[in-house]
Amino acid sequence: MQNEMKKITHKKLIVDLFFTFLALLICLIPTLPQIQVGDYKPHIAFAKAMAEDNPVPVPHALFQKLIIILRAILPFRVLQDQSGIWQYLYDHSFTACAILITLASYLVTVLILKNRFYQNWQKMYGKKVYFYAWLAAIGLLLLNPILLFTLKDRLILGYIPANVWHNPTYVLMRPFALWLFFFILDYWDKKLNVKQSLLIAFISYLLVFAKPNFTLSIIPALAIFYSLKKRLFKSWNWSLIAPLLIPSLLGLFYEYWFMTLYPTESRFFFAPLVSALYYAGNIHFLMLLLFLSITFPVLLTLLDWKSIIKDSGFQLACLNFAIALLTFLLFTELPHIAMLNFSWGAVMAVFILFVVCINHLILNYSELKKHFWKKSLLLGSLSLHLVSGIVYTILSIVQAGPVR
Repeated sequence: MQNEMKKITHKKLIVDLFFTFLALLICLIPTLPQIQVGDYKPHIAFAKAMAEDNPVPVPHALFQKLIIILRAILPFRVLQDQSGIWQYLYDHSFTACAILITLASYLVTVLILKNRFYQNWQKMYGKKVYFYAWLAAIGLLLLNPILLFTLKDRLILGYIPANVWHNPTYVLMRPFALWLFFFILDYWDKKLNVKQSLLIAFISYLLVFAKPNFTLSIIPALAIFYSLKKRLFKSWNWSLIAPLLIPSLLGLFYEYWFMTLYPTESRFFFAPLVSALYYAGNIHFLMLLLFLSITFPVLLTLLDWKSIIKDSGFQLACLNFAIALLTFLLFTELPHIAMLNFSWGAVMAVFILFVVCINHLILNYSELKKHFWKKSLLLGSLSLHLVSGIVYTILSIVQAGPVR
């Protein structure tokens, strides 16, 4: 028995090492070109300015602060005034730290997904489920809108993608948002102890300062979720809501106050469809691009609605998506309208929607495969999302040009 357990542990270790290396490689290759053409360059510049005690208009500065902390921990200073590659590493130490933080964020995201899938699937699919959980977790980093019909004109402009390679603050936000979403699902009707309350408060605080968009959608979504589950206000699980809500609101209030110090940098306006149509052009094309962004979740909902509508994870994911999408449709930020900063909540919401839908598909696959046309539609649409994501990744590398 002990020998069998050792063999299983050894196999898992090999699988872990292989997929960890694969995940890091898959994420590193498209990330490196974005250092020059994506959002990394300004964020790294902000980190340099913060390290020199210069004020910068960045209210959610967790990414920059992590760069500064990591650079202080790693022995970059000993490389100063050296020659060759050592001096090069010192000169690019902020960039190196940014890449390390990004890769760590990707890896934590994959590990959270892998552990969740393994936990949910192991009773149904036996020994091979650990391998499948890894595959699903890494595959989720490649899923994107079905963009094969618009490749001549755009990559993901106008869509709501589940994954992007150019934005480090979204990448940093994602593991915090995923962890919080899963924690809510596991404990929404359970009383938290002190350690759990402190943990969720800490994660909620970090999440706001990584990027506030998910917080802006999950709080109202959670309020609606509890209203549907427990109509009496006093019966809501306040041991979970309070440690989530208090640091989140304090963080959001601080960020709003902070941006009032830079009115020329960023101002928010109620302006329905102004941002949403900036790249889409018209409402009809916007609706098409939205459908192509979530084709698989839409088809799964339509084809298995009696089962999936009972899933608490799907319920919360849909509410979060609805709030995030509504926020994106109704508000805009000036003068940086082209950045679509209100869209990041919807991007995170789409990613979570894919997570819960893939989880549901696997758990109910034995029932769904009885209907060949249902199985074909679902697997076909999911495959198109994956192929499109791979194409987007390849083109984003090619169009970014060589790394300098």
